[in-house]
Amino acid sequence: MAAPIIKITKDPITLTIQKAKVVSGNFGNQIWCACIDAHGEEGTLYLPWASKEGAMSGVVQQFIRTGLIGPEDFTPDEGAYIELLHGHTFEFERVFKDGSQFINVKKVGGESPLKAAAVKELGLEEQQIVKTRDAAPYPTPKTAPAAPASRATPESLNALYDKALGHALNVVTQLAENGYEVSTADVLAATATLFIGYQKEGVK
Repeated sequence: MAAPIIKITKDPITLTIQKAKVVSGNFGNQIWCACIDAHGEEGTLYLPWASKEGAMSGVVQQFIRTGLIGPEDFTPDEGAYIELLHGHTFEFERVFKDGSQFINVKKVGGESPLKAAAVKELGLEEQQIVKTRDAAPYPTPKTAPAAPASRATPESLNALYDKALGHALNVVTQLAENGYEVSTADVLAATATLFIGYQKEGVK
């Protein structure tokens, strides 16, 4: 018996992709995914992958945002397996906004390879980005000193990094759609440039 087809709705659904393959569709190529849901049930998921002209879909851009694939990993060719997605778990949700709709994709569990590489590229140590829960609190002095200059917190650094990464991914994916050859290295370079620029400009 064939696995049932999974429909993405406004209610988030968590799926683990076992296999992902580019197949033909009515409005351009799709990606066929053999999935398992949170209850262990198997299903088949079809997502828009490429336009008839071969341009990457919004879903591809969402997968690039997870950091598991880069723009250079995109291929519109029918029959190609997207092996970098195999074995990973994602949360899918259909979002309705301003009269249009799109599929939102979030990676579930673990840090993305892209984020790890960007942190290394920027020379940021993990303790600067992620707050350690069991860290000892700073002692409170009896007499409060003069207020020091504002200092970035782990939370603010993390938020600033995510802002820079999101901006960089948007720029790079737009370049890819316009025919430019781009790679994960370009995303890392753009993220580093934006992150440093945000810090200098005091962007929060």
